[in-house]
Amino acid sequence: MKRFLSLCVAGSYSILIGACVGAITWLFLTLIFSGINLIWYDFIFKINNNYLVLFVCILGGIMVGLCQKYFGKYPKTMPIVLKEFKETKRVEYKSLHKSIISALIILWFGASLGPEAALSGIVGGLVTLSGDLLKYGFKRKEIENDINEILIESSIESTIGIIFAAPLYGFYSLISNKDKIKKAKTIVYVLTISSGFYVFDLLSKLDNRASFITRFSKANIGKRELLFLYLF
Repeated sequence: MKRFLSLCVAGSYSILIGACVGAITWLFLTLIFSGINLIWYDFIFKINNNYLVLFVCILGGIMVGLCQKYFGKYPKTMPIVLKEFKETKRVEYKSLHKSIISALIILWFGASLGPEAALSGIVGGLVTLSGDLLKYGFKRKEIENDINEILIESSIESTIGIIFAAPLYGFYSLISNKDKIKKAKTIVYVLTISSGFYVFDLLSKLDNRASFITRFSKANIGKRELLFLYLF
C-alpha cells in the first residue's frame, strides 16, 4: 500500500513537472523568436539602412558586454553544465534569471550562440529546481530515500528529453537498470516526458511554429531497424 501511494505521489509530481517544463521551454523559444522578428524583420530590414544595422550590432555588443560584466559568464555553456552536473548531481539555479536575460540578449542581437547552448544552463537549473521540489514533496510524505533519489534522477532525464526533443533520452538507464524500483522509474519517466511533450506541442500550435527546435525528415522503419532494436 505504501509503495502504491509512493507511485501515486511520484506520478502526480511527474505530470506537473513535465507540464511546467514544457510550458517554460515554449515560452523561452517564443521570446527568442519574437525578439528576433521584432528587432530584425519588423524594424531593421524594413528600414534597410546599413548604418542602422551597424548601430544595432554595436548596441547589442555593448549590452552583451554589460551582462558579462555585471552578471558574470552567463549563460553557461553545455560542457560546463554537464561537468557541474556530473560532479554535484545538481545545476545551480539561483542565478537562473541572469542566464535567461543574458541568453535572450545574446540571441536577439545575433551573437554566435545557439539556442541549445543557452538552454543547457537554463534547463539544468530548471531540472534541479524540479528535482528539489520533487524531493521536498517526497520527504514530506516520508518516502524511502533510495526511491526518492531514483525518482529525482528519472525526472532529470525526462526533462532534458523534453527540452531537446529526445523522448528516448532516459530509456537507456531504464533498460540497464536492474534494481527493484525499475517500474517506478519507468512510470515517472513516461509520465513526465508525455506531459511535457503534450504541453509543449499544444502551446506551439498557438503561433503555428514547429514543435521542435530541429525538424528531421521522415524515418522509414523496416525489418533491419526492428532487428537492431531487438538485439541492442
